[in-house]
Amino acid sequence: MEACVTPYPETTTEPDKVAGGDWKQFPERLNAVPFRISSGSVPGSSVETYQEDAQLWEKHVKAY
Repeated sequence: MEACVTPYPETTTEPDKVAGGDWKQFPERLNAVPFRISSGSVPGSSVETYQEDAQLWEKHVKAY
C-alpha cells in the first residue's frame, strides 16, 4: 500500500508544513473537507458542495 501513496510536496517557506495544508488526525480526517477544496484550488468545488456531496454519499452507504 505504501507504494501507492503520493506525498504532498514540501513547502520551501516553512520546513514543518506541506503544500497540501495541515492534516487533521485520524479519524477526524475522514470527514474533514480537504485543503484543496477549502482553499479554492479545485474550480467548481466549494466547502458547501463538498459537504452536500458527502451527505449524499453517506445516505447511499447507509442504504447498503
